Amino acid sequence: MQIAVGITVMLVLTTVFVLLGLAEANHMLVFGLLLAVFSALVIIGLAATAKIQAMRATFVPTPAIAENKSSTFTNTTALQHYATPEHRELASLRQDLRALQDEHASTAFQLAFLKTHMRLCFDNIRYHEEITLPRALAGQAGAIIIAALLTLVGTALCALPDSAYLLAKTLNACLETSWQSIVRGGD
Repeated sequence: MQIAVGITVMLVLTTVFVLLGLAEANHMLVFGLLLAVFSALVIIGLAATAKIQAMRATFVPTPAIAENKSSTFTNTTALQHYATPEHRELASLRQDLRALQDEHASTAFQLAFLKTHMRLCFDNIRYHEEITLPRALAGQAGAIIIAALLTLVGTALCALPDSAYLLAKTLNACLETSWQSIVRGGD
């Protein structure tokens, strides 16, 4: 699509250039300035469109992993049923050990969750850098190249309007001669 638009723009510009050779006055300076202004407007439009698209984009964070948390309850009243203080102390240490093991398991799960989340974030960043960003830039490359070429042609026409006018007159004379030879050859 962009190639077709580029070819069409170049054909239209070439036609206008040749037709300006038919004019009595030299309008190449105005044509060059119009090309430069048009190309600047195209680049401004592309930048504005990219900015609007960037503002519309929303970041969707990766969904949180459901934490499988188990609840354990300690029975502190059962400690009173032990006959000796040593047994009560041993039962209390067992309960503390179970609580520490549960806390360790919860911390290990949270660490695994954070590692997974970081990996997903880095994958999203890498995907954006390697796929999304190059595609976005490549999508506008053709229009930017055409706009830059229009700027160069417009600048050349502004710098050398008399030479461009003479070139357009010469091309026009060549086309007229070619057309007349085709018409005469067909009779």
